[in-house]
Amino acid sequence: MEMPITLSLPSGSVLISGSLSHIPDYSFRLISRSQELLAYERGYKLSNFSIPSQRDLKQQFRILDEFMNHPFYAESFVNENSQLNRYSDVPTYRQTQVPLLSGSGFINANYINGAETPADDKLFIATQGPLPNTINDFWKMVWQENSSSIFMLVNENECECGRCEIYWPKQWETLQADNITINCIARTKYPGYIVSDLRIQMNESEIRPVRHYLFTDWPDRGIPGDTNSFNELLKQLDIEKPVRTGPIVVHCSAGVGRTGTFIALDCLKKIIDSQKTQNVDLGVSVFSVVRRLREQRILMVQTDLQYGWLYRFVQRWLS
Repeated sequence: MEMPITLSLPSGSVLISGSLSHIPDYSFRLISRSQELLAYERGYKLSNFSIPSQRDLKQQFRILDEFMNHPFYAESFVNENSQLNRYSDVPTYRQTQVPLLSGSGFINANYINGAETPADDKLFIATQGPLPNTINDFWKMVWQENSSSIFMLVNENECECGRCEIYWPKQWETLQADNITINCIARTKYPGYIVSDLRIQMNESEIRPVRHYLFTDWPDRGIPGDTNSFNELLKQLDIEKPVRTGPIVVHCSAGVGRTGTFIALDCLKKIIDSQKTQNVDLGVSVFSVVRRLREQRILMVQTDLQYGWLYRFVQRWLS
C-alpha cells in the first residue's frame, strides 16, 4: 500500500512521501530556526505554484551549496581510492555508498531513494561515468545489484572528450569486463535517445537482460535541449520502475549534475501525480527535494541553471 504524502516527519519537514523519510534528515536543523528557509522548505501548494524570481532562485541554490560546508558532510566522505574517482571534488558519502563486494572493492556510487513507497528504498544508484580502470567494477556493480536498466545522460561525443569511457558494446558486438560478458542484441534510435538491449553473464551463470538508455541532448552542467524527447525518456523510466530487478543505475560524467536533475525530476513528478491521484493539495518543494537528495550524494543538481529548470518543469507538469 502506498504511504500517504506527508508534510512533516519527527526528524524535520519533508515535502515528499515514502522511503526518503528513512534517510536521517541531517540538514533540517540548519534551517529549522529560519522562517525564510522554512518557507523554502514548505514550497508551494500545487494550486498556487509559481517560479521564484531569478534572485530568489540563486539564493536558494546558494543556501543548498552552503549546507555542503557543514562538518557532517566533510566527515561523511570516503577519501580512500582517489584513483577510482573521476573527479577529486566528487567523493562518495559513506552512509549511502554502494559496497562493491568484488573487483577493486570500491566504486564511486551511492544508493538514492525515490519519493514513493518504502519499497523504493534504493530505487536508484547514482554513479560517475566509468573510467578506463573502473569499467570492470561498473559491470560487477550492475551484476551484484541485479540492475536491469541503465540511464546514461552523457552524449557519446563527450566520451571522446574524456567525460565517460565507452563501456557498453555496439550492436551484435561483445564486451568482456573481467569475468562478465556483455552482448548487445539490439540497438534502436528514437528522437533524443538510443536504447540498447544487452545481455550480461558472469562466468557460466544465468544470462540477464539489461536495457541501456543513452540520452543524446543534454550538455554538461546544462539542461536538456529538447523537452519532448526528455519527457519520453521519463516515460521510459516509469516503464522500467515496476519491472526492475534491482536499483536503476543513472550516470552522467560526475554523476551529480545531470544525474541529480534527472532523479529530482522523477521525484517531483511522482509527488505531483500522487497528490492528484489522492485528490489532495499538500504542495511541492523543489528546495526540499534537492536538499534531501544531496544528503544521499554530494552536489546532486549541480548548477543554478539546473535548479531553475526544475521549477519550470514543475510548472509545465502542473499545466
